[in-house]
Order: sequence, then structure tokens, then C-alpha cells
Amino acid sequence: MGNRRNRSNFADQVADELERAIHTQRYPPGHQLPSIETLATDMEVGRSTIREALRMLQTKGLVEVVHGRGTFISSKRVIRSSGSLHSFTEITRERGMTPSSRILQQEISTASHAVAARLQIAPGDRVNVLKRLRFADGVPIALETSISPYVRFRDLLEQPWTPDTSFFALLREKYQVIPHSAQQTVCAAMADAKESLLLEIEVKHPILLVETITYDQHGVAIEFGQNRYRADRYEYRVLLKREE
Repeated sequence: MGNRRNRSNFADQVADELERAIHTQRYPPGHQLPSIETLATDMEVGRSTIREALRMLQTKGLVEVVHGRGTFISSKRVIRSSGSLHSFTEITRERGMTPSSRILQQEISTASHAVAARLQIAPGDRVNVLKRLRFADGVPIALETSISPYVRFRDLLEQPWTPDTSFFALLREKYQVIPHSAQQTVCAAMADAKESLLLEIEVKHPILLVETITYDQHGVAIEFGQNRYRADRYEYRVLLKREE
């Protein structure tokens, strides 16, 4: 029992030291860590202690184990936490990354029955459709389709959409509309040929399919979003509380 406790304490110390090295960029994202044997020798601990420390770092999402190759520092991810409503631009900047985008489609269309139900409008009503490829530090992260009621935002698509334009910021500044709450559904999916080409991933690579209905400060639907995120670069964190 004593040896197991000591090994656990050593593993905590090793994990802390490696985590500091990661945060100070001694081991940058994508960098391969030295072998378990090398780390054990350099840090003067047993290999089992190193393995336990690496498991701790893997649980935190700081390292990724690639079988047959070794352990690598995880690439930066865009992380969305439950309970907060922020745009892709805001979330990316909070992570210390630079957001940008490329417009793929920009048009006025008509609402299908499914879209109309989500936006609380009539089928056939005009809607603004904006499709963008979103980047973080130049890496493609998401394919975003934003659909909004034309009657509410008639000149939305005429605005100067720059690579770093935030849809939420535009709503606040141009239309005095505050995105207040949202209903969101998250599903697992696999990228098709077109999605894989744009997101620079393999066909059938895992992606997150996220559908969001955003409401303004009066509870009126202002946007229906259909977004596809790279599962290796986008992460959802959910806080759960037990109800007594």
C-alpha cells in the first residue's frame, strides 16, 4: 500500500512538471515527448510512474497517445463550455487563438418547413443564408451555416463581412439585438467528401454536428445554425449538477 501511495505522489509531481513544460512551450503543440524510458531516466523515477503521469495528462487532454508512434502534445482546441452563449469568434479569442473565416455562400433564400418551425416564421418566408468556413490560427475548424429571418435583418448580407466579423457582435452593434439564450443539439457524424476537403481531414473523419436555435432578449428566435466541427479540434465541456 505504501509503495503504491508513494508512486502516486511521484506521478503527481511528474505530471505537474510536465504540465509546466507544456504551458511554457518547452513542449509545443504537436511535439513528441521523449520515450517513457528517457523520461524515467531524466526524471529519476520508475517507468510505471511515468506511465501514470502520462495518463493524468491524457485525462486532462494535454497529451495524445498514438499507438506505435508515441505520446504527443495535444494541438490547441476550441473549447465551448455549457451554460455560456458566445460566438465562435469570442470563444476562439478566449483560447488565445486568432479567428478568421472564408465566406462560402451568401444569399437570400426561402425557409423550408423545418427551418420555418425553428425560426418561428412561415414556410416560404425569406431568410438570410450565410455559410462560412471558420479558422483558428489558420487551421480550419468548422463549417457554419447561419440562417436568420430576412424581415428582421433585411440588410444583413450587405454588411462588410470581414474574415474576423462576429455575427453576434454585428447583431448587437447594428441591430441592437442581444443573443440571450439558445437551444442546442449535438450529434456525432462523419465527414463526407466535400466537408473533408474544406476541413482538411480524411473522409469519414469524426465531426460534431451541432444545431442551434438562438433567441434574443425577448425570447424571439433570431438564428438557426447548422454547424459541423472537427472533432479533433473542437471540444464541448458540460457541467452537470444533481437535482435533489
